[in-house]
Amino acid sequence: MSKAVTSYFRHSIILLLIKAFTVSVGLQAQDMNVALEEISIIGSRKSAYSQDHQLISLDSASLFNHPASDLGELLTLETNLNITRYGGHGSLSSIRLRGSAPAHTQVNWNGIPLNSTTTGMADLGLIPGSMSSRVEIVNGASGAQFGNSTFGGAINLENRPEWNNRFKMRGFTEVGSWNHVATGLFMQTGTQRFQYQFDGIVQSSPNRYPYHNTFKAGQPLERRSNDSLARVNAQQHFFFRLPGHWFIQAGSWVYAREKALPAAASSTPNLFAHQTDQGARHYLKVNKWTDKHYFELLAARFDDSLNYSERLVVNDSLTSSSGIRTSSTFLSASHRWNTSPSFSLESGADLELQQAATGAFAEPVSEWRSALYILTRLNHKGLKGSAGIRQELNNGHTSWPLISMYASYPIINDLSIRTSFSNKRRIPNLNEKYWKPGGNPDLLSESGFGGDFGLAWNGILMNRFTAHFSLNLFAQEINNWIQWLPTGTYWSPMNIRKVRCQGWEAEWGNTLQLRLIRLKTSVLYTYTESLDMSRSSIQDRLDRQLAYVPLHTLRTQMSVEHGAWDGTAVFGYRGMRHTTDVHDQYLDLPGYFLADVQIGYHLTIKKSELICRLKIDNLFNASYETIRGYPSPGRSFLLMLVYSFQQINTQNQ
Repeated sequence: MSKAVTSYFRHSIILLLIKAFTVSVGLQAQDMNVALEEISIIGSRKSAYSQDHQLISLDSASLFNHPASDLGELLTLETNLNITRYGGHGSLSSIRLRGSAPAHTQVNWNGIPLNSTTTGMADLGLIPGSMSSRVEIVNGASGAQFGNSTFGGAINLENRPEWNNRFKMRGFTEVGSWNHVATGLFMQTGTQRFQYQFDGIVQSSPNRYPYHNTFKAGQPLERRSNDSLARVNAQQHFFFRLPGHWFIQAGSWVYAREKALPAAASSTPNLFAHQTDQGARHYLKVNKWTDKHYFELLAARFDDSLNYSERLVVNDSLTSSSGIRTSSTFLSASHRWNTSPSFSLESGADLELQQAATGAFAEPVSEWRSALYILTRLNHKGLKGSAGIRQELNNGHTSWPLISMYASYPIINDLSIRTSFSNKRRIPNLNEKYWKPGGNPDLLSESGFGGDFGLAWNGILMNRFTAHFSLNLFAQEINNWIQWLPTGTYWSPMNIRKVRCQGWEAEWGNTLQLRLIRLKTSVLYTYTESLDMSRSSIQDRLDRQLAYVPLHTLRTQMSVEHGAWDGTAVFGYRGMRHTTDVHDQYLDLPGYFLADVQIGYHLTIKKSELICRLKIDNLFNASYETIRGYPSPGRSFLLMLVYSFQQINTQNQ
């Protein structure tokens, strides 16, 4: 990492730590014996209205097992989702949810979209996976609720306070194969009126792992080069619970990532590519509620930069460099009216200004995006339902409103059915409209509609055995799918595709509690078709499958807890993936099996806990790629040491 970046973040983190300890000491010196009215804090709108939908939820315990992982690594290790990555730790990572494109999933941090203003997608390799209290994946999230880019769904990252906490501290160090090192500190302190959180992680990963080069005769064993990572992430959050039913939340997130960009294994590079990402993100949320009304104001400002350079391999001389500066200003206001215990009505408005400056644009560009919406929610005698409508304006241009409907009902004990329908939209991003040469300002928005139907069962058998099962069918059409195509001397984006995404998802999970042992098992399977319906000359529908979307994905997990020990084994399978539209079999990526195991020991001494955890990823050293030409790491070992301490407020509220 460059000296300027390192110095900046070193001083920033030191100042934040000093502030954290100052706040902690001051709070612990206060008289904590205060009486508080009983109140409830509601999460962001995007999270609150997602609770009835099909969710994949990762709680703090799941996040705690992977403190140094970015969001892409976390979702790979903990879910059955289709994640692709260009190499080792910290590489560009994206999600293809339900057969959609990376730009079709909206990622939100405390209710604010994180998707890039220029590419439209969120680089999961830039987002820390463990710095949130909760991570939710909403399959097929509604356009009326979330707005732009939800054909695949949405990911919600939430930071929430622990009001009974007086002081909590957790520090970890992780060392692993190929000189991987990560160190982090989490601290939370406060009273029943105020909570402060700090989270910081520093990581270095040379990513010099061996791999079999399948592009050379004999598939020789080589070692990855020019794939190193150095990154820093730091977040802090303030939570205020004030008299009169006021709640204020504010936070900041600063980050820097220096990443060497490796060439494809199929080539002999004559250039070293390097990328530096930096950013600062801030938000403020104010809530006021009464018995029947809930008001929320949300403001945020994101500033991000990307610098790219290339150097000759022979003499390390600089051959080219470029940069992108982007910013996003977000404002939102909403009002929820609980007309009765079973019905609520919410209305609100969103306003966003996106700005970008880069040498690839003729001039700095900006776009205004705004929306008005109405959402309703019903919970009456077991019937749960919601509906919404959203009208968007992009630079003053209107389009058809987005509409969504959802319902679930328990048909018999412990068994319920659910269904949803919504239309969706993705507005062309700034690169697609303004890139020179090739940008197309006349692009239409991608649009479409889709729905779900599913069953869910939860049961308790023999007191010690609990189980759940769910089956979900999904289908959606996406029109005007944007694709970059060659047009003479350069490439240009065009609305040429009509895509149908359809399939089904099944999950089984159970827990068995014995006298001293707790056993957990889960099985997840997904079948996904992502079909290019614009290729009318092709008769066999599976010959229309889009690139990098496997038909079959499977994940099984088994875990055991016994006293101070715990262990987990995960087995996963990804089916064959095409890498071209013409399905060249010589360029297809074969399916692969992966196995990960870990074992941990917990030593508790009064209010302190020491955890030692050994993890082995890719246990059987499988050779595989998620992006063609970019081999993934083989078997790796990680040793993690964690120390935590917590002091609870014991005064009655």
